[in-house]
Amino acid sequence: MGFAYFDRGNALRDQANDPKTDNMTFDRLMKEADELFKKTLPYFRKAYELKSDNAEYRTALKQLLYRLKLTKTPEYEALVNAQ
Repeated sequence: MGFAYFDRGNALRDQANDPKTDNMTFDRLMKEADELFKKTLPYFRKAYELKSDNAEYRTALKQLLYRLKLTKTPEYEALVNAQ
């Protein structure tokens, strides 16, 4: 479920970054993407908690925290240092 939200959020970000997108639409799409990323967070955290040795889960959680601008957190630092 988490990857479904994550993929949809990425698709909205791609759409927002299209050169044809006006500023209002850009803002709306980015906000929608962020809301989907927030919904993704519990799923990715749980997956990583259950299988912390899984590099794909670690990378996905790290990317998600980056997209949500949560890079100054102990959680993000732990993921960076786990590699």
